Amino acid sequence: MEFGSTKIDIISDGTFLLDGGVVFGQTPKDQWKQWMKPNRRNCVRLALNCLLIRLPERNILVNTGAGSKRPEELKETHGLNGNKLTRRLQHDHGLTARDI
Repeated sequence: MEFGSTKIDIISDGTFLLDGGVVFGQTPKDQWKQWMKPNRRNCVRLALNCLLIRLPERNILVNTGAGSKRPEELKETHGLNGNKLTRRLQHDHGLTARDI
């Protein structure tokens, strides 16, 4: 998306799992499972999205994703599949962490 010289992009850092009841609250499961199929533990897969704002004089990253220094137990309990942000910044936008 562009607004004059400002460019805004959404960059995925991967996905994670969260309990469907937490995500949808009081909405009955029969309704929300039509849009998002839960796994056997009643969890739904959600995206870890970051917002890249590119201005002529600087680049701003809103939400820096999951990172690479997370405990192994979070990978197992929340199906954390992240740590793709740096690669996607470089590959899709030609930026490094120093450019932010």
